[in-house]
Amino acid sequence: MLAPLPSVEAFRRDAVSDGVELDDGVAAGWLESATRLERAAMTRGTERDRLLAGFLAQHGVVTFPASGVSTDALTSAATEIANEIEDQAFFRLAHSLLSTLLLIVPESAHLYRGRIIAHLARLARHLGDIVSSIQYYEQVSQLGSDYGLPELTGRALAGLGVLAHLRGDFPTARRHFHSVVDLDGAARESVAVAHQ
Repeated sequence: MLAPLPSVEAFRRDAVSDGVELDDGVAAGWLESATRLERAAMTRGTERDRLLAGFLAQHGVVTFPASGVSTDALTSAATEIANEIEDQAFFRLAHSLLSTLLLIVPESAHLYRGRIIAHLARLARHLGDIVSSIQYYEQVSQLGSDYGLPELTGRALAGLGVLAHLRGDFPTARRHFHSVVDLDGAARESVAVAHQ
């Protein structure tokens, strides 16, 4: 698998290799979010809850101390940030943020974990690490079949279809894409990819 980098190092490599002009405030916000998640992943108990509540507050999500931090709110906020970072071609930083999120999300949250891993697979593909991308998608497929989650199965099939298409293996790509279209419960995004 693609080894995650510390967020500051990931940002430095993305900024140097891509030469993208980026507003300092945006970059500072990304780095603050990523480092707050990293710190939360290294702690437990009330300190972790405090750091995660701060992370969510930074992104406009209010948590109540009695209820704690919900996996849904945390995953949604972090994924939205990762999408923004990915849109600016800072793939290593997005990968770092999502890898850290995966350390925080409970093992029992199979759907959330599968979504995160599928996103990591896409980032690995963008970074040119096809082997890691395939391994991530296989992990997502396994989660989908083990826990009866067709959304994850569809995400894996769509991703593997894109990879096959990039390699020029059009029959395999078509087979994966048809499987997504025929799959009841596949995510809309996966079906949209399969129709392209």
